[in-house]
Amino acid sequence: MADTPDRTKWPNNITKYAEFQALVSSMNQSLVQLKILQGTGWTTESIMEALFKIDTLAGVGNTHTVKEAYDLAAGIVYSQYGQGASVYKNTVLFNNTSVYLNFDTVKFDNDGIFELANSDRLTCKTAGIYLINAYGEFASVVGGLRQMFVTKNETDTQIGKLNAPIVVGQNTYGFISIIVPLEIDDYIRGMMFQDSGEAINGALTLSMVRIG
Repeated sequence: MADTPDRTKWPNNITKYAEFQALVSSMNQSLVQLKILQGTGWTTESIMEALFKIDTLAGVGNTHTVKEAYDLAAGIVYSQYGQGASVYKNTVLFNNTSVYLNFDTVKFDNDGIFELANSDRLTCKTAGIYLINAYGEFASVVGGLRQMFVTKNETDTQIGKLNAPIVVGQNTYGFISIIVPLEIDDYIRGMMFQDSGEAINGALTLSMVRIG
């Protein structure tokens, strides 16, 4: 794919090319977000080149505006990758008790991954390779362990684990990041554990995004 789009692919297109170039310039932030979310590694130039190759935009007798063509190309990219969800829960963690969190706050969900009837999990709706993140916080209490786990399916297979070190006088934070293949109806859950000797507050954000 060329570094610089070949404007000759559009017959008599100098005006449309200028319009398109201005549009891409104004959408730089959106393109950056798209690249981060999708993990495509595409440059702005390669996205422009892909747009040039769309028949509905470059073809003779095209009836689509540049904006419509951009939306079409973005839709193609997003249909390949980017399915995901992120959920959050703040709760009480009882002493010496492992607990799967029942999430009650949806930060985003673009593929029906979170279901209120099964609020302790994120369920894969589109098979692929997923980046899974879990970010946890434990209230400040001296003593004991602080642990986080990410598990897959009913077998409780651990696909991520963290023993978070305690810092006296401060909340304890932990982060798990893993990449795993998921099939449709596979699901992930987030578990927390502490044995400080008393109940403490804890919070967990669990996220998954398809990257391949």
